[in-house]
Amino acid sequence: MTQPNLLVLITDQQQAATLDPNNPCQMPHLDRLAAGGTRFSRCYAPNPICSPSRASLMTGLLPHSHGMVDVTHAVESYRADLKPNLPFWSRTLQQAGYHTAYMGKWHIERTNRLENFGFETYEVEQYNQLQGLVERGGLCAIA
Repeated sequence: MTQPNLLVLITDQQQAATLDPNNPCQMPHLDRLAAGGTRFSRCYAPNPICSPSRASLMTGLLPHSHGMVDVTHAVESYRADLKPNLPFWSRTLQQAGYHTAYMGKWHIERTNRLENFGFETYEVEQYNQLQGLVERGGLCAIA
């Protein structure tokens, strides 16, 4: 039996109202994905800050268990660096024979060495920790 493909999409700073069918915001691609997949009506975040929430999504652990309690680029690394020895669903998928890839904003730890976290292929934005800038094709945008 062939394994199903898995695709996890994470949007950044997307308000729940943008998913309302009566919202004037046009998002045909997300609407098409939602129509053919699963759409959740109630979602909860383990932390209001993005880095701890992303770390929880990747590990299945709450921030007090995985240790990331702040945004990764704003504080000392001991307060916001995810350790590679934690459980990651990407490793579980690898063990099941999946090819794992990650594209986009990582914002979980500072090395950007995703092979340490169970991803075979990856391309993440290079985040300038000191200036809060994201480099895209030689250009920088305020993150």
